[in-house]
Amino acid sequence: MQLKLKRSQQGRKFLLEVRAEFTPEEQTRVAEIPYYDILHVVRDAGARDVTKRSGLFKAAVTGFFPELKSDAIYISAKSIQRGHVIEADYLEAITEVESKIRNGCKTLQTHLDVRGSFTGEEQVIDLAEEGRVVARAVPPPERDD
Repeated sequence: MQLKLKRSQQGRKFLLEVRAEFTPEEQTRVAEIPYYDILHVVRDAGARDVTKRSGLFKAAVTGFFPELKSDAIYISAKSIQRGHVIEADYLEAITEVESKIRNGCKTLQTHLDVRGSFTGEEQVIDLAEEGRVVARAVPPPERDD
């Protein structure tokens, strides 16, 4: 996953444009995540999500989840692919939001890596060597008897 950030300023407003790009393998795993699986919620940061969203999706989401109408910033694994534009009046607010988004994406990366490891393969991990895999065993194929 690559997280793309663009910082800018319009007058006295600070803007942060954020978008994620996934590898094809990660994209397959993201498609399996339910849409309501929120990557990160930023509340009371003094920033707003000013991303232009419209149409049926916005109406459906705010209809089912009225809390999404608040000033909180909701970012899901799927919405970050389309991108978000965050606006704040203060530099501290925009840097706090950026930090929380970065941490949320690190957690998402771990989630996607772990999700891809559920293949039935057995691993022996040496914890003394920072989690290095020292052996693997693929389960035998199931037989039709």
